[in-house]
Amino acid sequence: MNEEMYEKYASKIYKYIYSLCKNNDIAEEILQDTFYNAMKNTESFKGNSSIYTWLCKIAKNNWNNYLKRKSKIEFVPLEENTLYNSDFENIEDKQELLRVYQEINKLDSTTKEILLIKMHSNLTFKEIGNLFNKSEQWARTRFYRGKLKLKEELENE
Repeated sequence: MNEEMYEKYASKIYKYIYSLCKNNDIAEEILQDTFYNAMKNTESFKGNSSIYTWLCKIAKNNWNNYLKRKSKIEFVPLEENTLYNSDFENIEDKQELLRVYQEINKLDSTTKEILLIKMHSNLTFKEIGNLFNKSEQWARTRFYRGKLKLKEELENE
């Protein structure tokens, strides 16, 4: 892991971390920890995934460790201009967007995390599955079931 790797992946990893925490300072801290841990443990990279996926997994572990250290986490609504996934791009009304995120927040933590990862990053289902030590099909199924549940809840309101 060298400066070239940092230059290549830092902004992508930062966006991923920011999608989890919605806080610039925390995202910067976790980003630094992520690259520090990657440099310290370069030999643990086996090549079973892309370097980007490996770094995302380290970042996710750092985020989880951060959450464990904090006794109380508050939900911060996401801004409308952070949506990237085509399934959610057509939401323009701020109130509708708020409803979407309120319903997402009601989902179980794993499904919520998968939906948010897919919405805010360009990770594939295979890469998301790797983050959770699961299969590509598992990630795809959790995403689509979560999306269906979200759609049902929004239609029932």
